[in-house]
Amino acid sequence: MATKRGELRPRPYARLMTMLSDQLIKNNVVALTELAKNSYDADATWVQIRIGNMWNFGQDGVKSKAKPFVEIEDNGEGMSFETIRDCWMNPASPEKFIRRQEDKCKTRKGRIIQGEKGIGRYAVFQIGKKVETFSRERIGTNKGGREVNLITDLSEYTDELLSKKKSPSPEKPLFFDQLLSKYHLRDEPIRIKPGKIRIEGKIKSRKNHGTSIRITELNYEWTYSNVRRTREILARLQSPFSKTDFDVSIVFNGEEVLAIEDYSIEDVLEEAILEMSGSVNTKGICKYSINGEKGSLDLVDNLGQDAMKENKEHFFDDEYNRIHNPKCGPFQFKFYVYDLAKLDDPPLRRYIREHRTYIYRDGIRVYPYGDTDNDWIKLDIYRGIYRAGAYLSNDQLIGYVSISSKGNPGLRDKTNREGLLEQGTAYEDLRLLTLSTLNFLHSEYQILRLKPPSKHRKTRTSALYLQTENVQHALDDIKKHFDEVHDQEGIRYLSKLAEDYYQEKDIYRRQIEIVEDLAGVGIAVDATSHDLMLVMNRVVERINEIYSEVHSDEADINKLRDKTEALQGQLMFMRTLLVGIQPLFRSSRRKNKELVIDDIVKTVQRYYETPLRELNTDVDIREIGPPLIVTSSEGVLLQLFINLMDNSIYWLKVNKTQGPKIEVLIDGDHGYTIFADNGPGVEEKYIDFIFEPFFSRKGIQGRGLGLYIARQLTDRYEYDLYYLDEKDKWILPGANFKIDFVEQEE
Repeated sequence: MATKRGELRPRPYARLMTMLSDQLIKNNVVALTELAKNSYDADATWVQIRIGNMWNFGQDGVKSKAKPFVEIEDNGEGMSFETIRDCWMNPASPEKFIRRQEDKCKTRKGRIIQGEKGIGRYAVFQIGKKVETFSRERIGTNKGGREVNLITDLSEYTDELLSKKKSPSPEKPLFFDQLLSKYHLRDEPIRIKPGKIRIEGKIKSRKNHGTSIRITELNYEWTYSNVRRTREILARLQSPFSKTDFDVSIVFNGEEVLAIEDYSIEDVLEEAILEMSGSVNTKGICKYSINGEKGSLDLVDNLGQDAMKENKEHFFDDEYNRIHNPKCGPFQFKFYVYDLAKLDDPPLRRYIREHRTYIYRDGIRVYPYGDTDNDWIKLDIYRGIYRAGAYLSNDQLIGYVSISSKGNPGLRDKTNREGLLEQGTAYEDLRLLTLSTLNFLHSEYQILRLKPPSKHRKTRTSALYLQTENVQHALDDIKKHFDEVHDQEGIRYLSKLAEDYYQEKDIYRRQIEIVEDLAGVGIAVDATSHDLMLVMNRVVERINEIYSEVHSDEADINKLRDKTEALQGQLMFMRTLLVGIQPLFRSSRRKNKELVIDDIVKTVQRYYETPLRELNTDVDIREIGPPLIVTSSEGVLLQLFINLMDNSIYWLKVNKTQGPKIEVLIDGDHGYTIFADNGPGVEEKYIDFIFEPFFSRKGIQGRGLGLYIARQLTDRYEYDLYYLDEKDKWILPGANFKIDFVEQEE
């Protein structure tokens, strides 16, 4: 049998047009945005969108001029007949893409062209089925070429463009190249010619060049409310944080819908309590300025402190080794943070909530990032999963991330224009580096809002005590008033209220103490869980081996003895670990006794045997004078040193400190202990806040409770725990904490 050979070539069906328009473009707003961006690429200084005759929507028998319409007009460069024939008419035309490849992506005005896929123009068919395009190419300063008039009427076809509606007999499905458009070339223009036009309330000049698109046979009805929403979105097409050179105007039923807001962006930004700006390089190193204070931060390392497993694994393996560098490319950013609780202007608060973190590419917005319902950084998600106070809220944050086509080639638009492609790692790199920046900014925000507490116990007053004192003063004032007016019934009710209040306060106090006590158990169990699980796995193996040996036909008594002895040793080790943490349980804290601090530190050292071994370090305990003996609860002292040990190991590991060291100096003569490491230490600006509840420098992983609880416990026994900021008294060049078990002379 002979072999027949040949070639086939693809020929798209006409229904591809619907897939490039109403099935690809989400809605009218996205469609108009695409058309406005085309005007921007054409170097227009303005684009006007006119929507009219909506009162006739859905009416039959309406004359052509009275039909509902949408018009898009600009004063850009316009198009020649050749451009319309070779580019505009053909989907996925590569003209702009080739210009990018040849590094010719700037327009005459120096703008970076936005489009490249060659399908944005089909957004017109998302709006309506009949499209009439008028265009004149700019020649020279203000001279136009011939006016091209192109008419494409899809209303003649069925909805899926399979055939003509008035076809006398069934036809084969139409191909794309069977969709015919009529054109006229005119030396004397009828639409694109000099004149005047009102743009944003100002009179502008029409030129001899530009483009005007009139769309009829509309797919959807337009209302004032969605026109207004479209106006608000298009007003942010260019970054409001910089000077714009492109005006967008919308006219609805003959009236211009002005972009009038209660506040200017400049006035709103002045209300921010924190302003952070900076740039991030290809390795994730951020050079920043916060309220004028400059610094540098490795955003990738900062993200390594994140508690979200998937976030950590994006850049790191389980041992904090970086497995890849950011692929998103360099970017710039600016953020403004507000304390909404201190803003007594409801419209201003509402304005702030309406602006979020935008993404701009070459000065033009990438949608939908920045919309009020868009949480691309996942701030609100994380606030819900963990704790709201651990993150800045989208509602209190205004900002932007600025990328470029040339510098960020991995950040490309989705074909449907609903965000950036999430293939590869580039988009996730950008998101996580932005999150890391905001985590750092959140720490600065905490510092700004917190009042620095006193360093020493005697002059510290807890917020809970201050609130209780305020309530007590209020109760005294009310009682004084009742006494003055001789209101005995009021005094009786007040006495009952005061009694209930103090009982409830006492319940809360006891509950807080229980939570603080249990926190130490959790940390200790976490520290020993690795060894417990390891030994438990060995125990299961030994039991299975013994079971197999016992049920064999030729059991070996010597093997059974060896395996039983090994099992006994493993169980004894587990018992030792569990007995070791017994003093931490609340039931064991009720009795005070004389305890040697050296023994307490060595017990905690045993809890952390595995983490210390992984760090390849040990704890150097030095004693001065006689043993330091204090009368206390063993559980309280264990929890105190567990928090300090846990803190040191965490920072030594995250900081990848070379030659990590932990040293404990116990001074029996003067009754104090210094617990120190050679990690990164605490920056001076954070020292006043590290003992405050919920303040943490550990990113999302940090709950900000460890050092707070440790201080609460020492305060109960009138000990003093504080950060030693006098460097001449440090014993290691890192974090140095001092515990005074005996009151020190000032």
